[in-house]
Formats: sequence, C-alpha cells, structure tokens
Amino acid sequence: GNRGAARRSNDEGRLMRWCVIVTHGRSGSTLLKDLLNTDPGCRIYGENNNFFFQLNLVHQVAADAQRFSPGWSGSNDPWDGIEDFAPQRLLPSLRRMLENDLLQLDQEKTVLAGFKEIRFFADQEGFVMEPSKMPGYIAFLHELLSPVTFVHLTRNVDDVANSGWFRREENEHLLRAIPAFNANTREILKNYASFEIEYSEITTCGSEKLKALFDALGLRYDRDRIADALSFRHGTGRALRNAS
Repeated sequence: GNRGAARRSNDEGRLMRWCVIVTHGRSGSTLLKDLLNTDPGCRIYGENNNFFFQLNLVHQVAADAQRFSPGWSGSNDPWDGIEDFAPQRLLPSLRRMLENDLLQLDQEKTVLAGFKEIRFFADQEGFVMEPSKMPGYIAFLHELLSPVTFVHLTRNVDDVANSGWFRREENEHLLRAIPAFNANTREILKNYASFEIEYSEITTCGSEKLKALFDALGLRYDRDRIADALSFRHGTGRALRNAS
C-alpha cells in the first residue's frame, strides 16, 4: 500500500520521499544501505563527504546575512541589496538541483532516495560537525528533504571499538563518546519521523526489526534479495541481485 502511494506521489509531481541514515563509523551503515537498496525503487547513496552539511552552512550564511538588512542596506551602505537575499527561496532550488541535476533521480522509478553518513559523529578525525551543530543540521535536512525519515543506526560500543580502522587508534574515548552521541541523537530525532535499529538487527535474515524498517519506509522486503545482500557483505562471494 505504501509503495503504490509513493509511486503515485512521484507520478503526480509531489515531493519524493527521502531517508537519511544517521550513525558513526563501523556501525554497519554500508550494509544497511545495501539492504535497503534491494528494493529496486530505492536509491540510498553512500557517504558524500558531508556535502549536505555544507549546503546547510550555505543556507545558514544566507539567513544570517539578513540581519544586516535593517539600517545597513541602503544604496550607499556596504550591505546594499542584502534585503533581496531570500533563503526561504533557496531550499526548493537546492532540492531540485539535488534530485534533477546532481543525482539525476528517476522520478517515476525511485520510491525512496537518501544517503548514509557517519560524519554526524564529531569524534572522528577530520569531521567538522560539533554536537552543538547537529540539532540545526537535522532541522535543515527535515526542511530540505521532507517527507524524510531519519534512520538511527547503532552498534555495541565494544564491537565498534574493536572494528576496522578503530582498532588502530587509541579508542578508549569511544566507550564514552559513542553512547553520548547516541543519546544526543535520540533526543534530537524524537521530534522527527525516525526509526532506530541496531547492528545485530540488520545482520540476520528474517529480522523482525529489519522488516519493520522496510515497512516504515514503504519498501518491499524480499527475503531472497536480503539473503543475497547479507551473504555478499559477509564475504561468501554471492553477488547482490539488485540493479539499483
């Protein structure tokens, strides 16, 4: 039912639905992306080097500039014309640019678009988003991409600290930082359409929580495709049967 409604919405020129996977490194977000993409109508992208966060900063700069408008924007003033900056007009243009030009999404075939990003977590080297910026960023994504569902992916912190490139680091701080990040994320996302799921709930074929996520996102849960995706990710060499 949800799937058909989403397709009709796209056909009628209404807004495409989006999904943003909010998480940290070594949480299984690439696997979750691959699982969701087993629905041919779903196109969840991988990381984008915080591209969307930079869009947020552009929008914020335009909005902040308007504070100079009263009394500073006459023809002989240094901020001449700043009152013509209209950041509220920027968001629809950004969205059209994303869907039509940058990503070139097929409006008829794409039921759900989105991306996964680990750069919400500020404790990773080179990531620029402090926790204090996250509420405003989530609010921006909600305004830009609605209707959007935020998927909060978590993983046992000890497993994270012993996974992949984290194992090469002094990772004792992760035992404190990741639970704090997850608590902050839950607090922010309770105000939005959101769904929390844990790593162990996406690594077992037939997981009821994973099925519930597919249902919440209006996607088709295909057990065979899910099994193939899990097998491929776990290194057995079976290819993912999905043309995404």
